[in-house]
Amino acid sequence: MTPTANDVAAAIHRLLPDPPPNKMHKLLYYCQGHSLALAGQPMFTNRITADTDGPRIDGYDQTPPTTQRIDRIYTNTVVYVVSRYGNLDVRDLSRLTRAEAPWADTPHGSEITHEAMSRFFSTDGAPVELDDPRHTDPEFRRGLRQHLKEHQAAAGNAE
Repeated sequence: MTPTANDVAAAIHRLLPDPPPNKMHKLLYYCQGHSLALAGQPMFTNRITADTDGPRIDGYDQTPPTTQRIDRIYTNTVVYVVSRYGNLDVRDLSRLTRAEAPWADTPHGSEITHEAMSRFFSTDGAPVELDDPRHTDPEFRRGLRQHLKEHQAAAGNAE
């Protein structure tokens, strides 16, 4: 079962207690974008729209989440996103996301597509090699292999 943005928010809250709601929207956007680029899968099912101050996650419940139902590869992506963007304040995150192609190329109020995020986070928004968990984190690589095996097994069972 694909997690929701609230499931991912619970994982973020474990690493970064009580981020403001606007910051959480940006961090969830980065989690989704990096998941699409690194694992080839969306991290959560919620739509992301281009709002005036940056990406907005449809259906994200801003009450502090209590459960976390995400697998290892998603958890490792959350750790990466929080370590890369977690120290930025809301204003800086808003400026950053609005300067990036997925938001800038999407009409306000429209959905930022998985394709746009995957393309950006695989190119201009990709981690530099020294920062890329696919190269530097053995736990991430193990999680990615396990994640892909689980998805392949689930796809085989669905046929």
